[in-house]
Amino acid sequence: MRIIVFIPKHAVTGGPQALHQFVFEANKIGIKAKIAYYEPGLKTIYMDSYINEKYHKYEPQKYLLNSVISNKDYLIFPEVEIEEINNFKGNKCFVWWLSIDNAFHEFDKKNFKLNKILTCVVSDVRTRLKIKFFLFIKKYKLNKYNHLVQSYYAMEFLDEFGLKSSLLQDYIDFIDSEKIEELNLNKKEDIILYNPSKGLKFTELLKTKYPNLNWIPLVNCSHLEIRELLCRAKVYIDLGHHPGKDRFPREAALHDCVVITSKSGSAKNTKDIAIPFEYKFSNILSCLDEFESLVEDIFKNHSFHLSAQKEYKREIQKQHFEFVNQVRVNFGF
Repeated sequence: MRIIVFIPKHAVTGGPQALHQFVFEANKIGIKAKIAYYEPGLKTIYMDSYINEKYHKYEPQKYLLNSVISNKDYLIFPEVEIEEINNFKGNKCFVWWLSIDNAFHEFDKKNFKLNKILTCVVSDVRTRLKIKFFLFIKKYKLNKYNHLVQSYYAMEFLDEFGLKSSLLQDYIDFIDSEKIEELNLNKKEDIILYNPSKGLKFTELLKTKYPNLNWIPLVNCSHLEIRELLCRAKVYIDLGHHPGKDRFPREAALHDCVVITSKSGSAKNTKDIAIPFEYKFSNILSCLDEFESLVEDIFKNHSFHLSAQKEYKREIQKQHFEFVNQVRVNFGF
């Protein structure tokens, strides 16, 4: 028995990293797992492939698929390739929901007219998402497959549609974090870090409203440069839609940045981003004064606010152990 994990060939994001983590950790505990790199749409599966240097630490070259897929193999698909799962009718198949929202990008492209009609008729984004998911279930018969989730947000979403799932959450490993040592909080600066690909519209409004604050985007930076900025900054904000349990907020917390988020997606609950609700904003535009006051107080009383988020940091530090245990529980045969 072996597990084949489908990983997009050129993608360098949190989802593919989680897929590499799974193969690496599964093999370490004696579960035979292989990587099948693919082009979008699974039109080509590579038994040998270019491997991005970001993933070298997971030793993927040792686990490349080197034989034909048989009906005895278990198959794990990322949620972005859910449309291809019906091509493997004789296998036990798993969908790993590394996000919810991102699963519908391809759906929107292939169902352009339907998406346009829904956008015009249904103003609420969440309601549109549920309608699409209902159509997904019917079209791809999702109740036939096994479901793994990277976040409690995904678990709750699937449960609304009667799809039971098991947790398989990724982790921020200490290779990523360069074996983070005790940070010198006295060297922290009054800096707000943000990821321009997450909630940029709201962040730009805040930057315009408060130009006196020191805003630094995490863009066009090497991993070392990102780490240096995380070590310097006091605040990290992510006002995006949080389609899964994103990596940057966790990296920031490990580097003793106080995390501020929206209340969308996985940030809405108290489990995926386990920070007090005073650090989460449902509508930042109606809370501008509260945001400014919070940031100024974090700058003045950084240690106090870190203490308020200490449980979040502790949970992140335990995620590697929990992930290995979840791999064993789900696939220990």
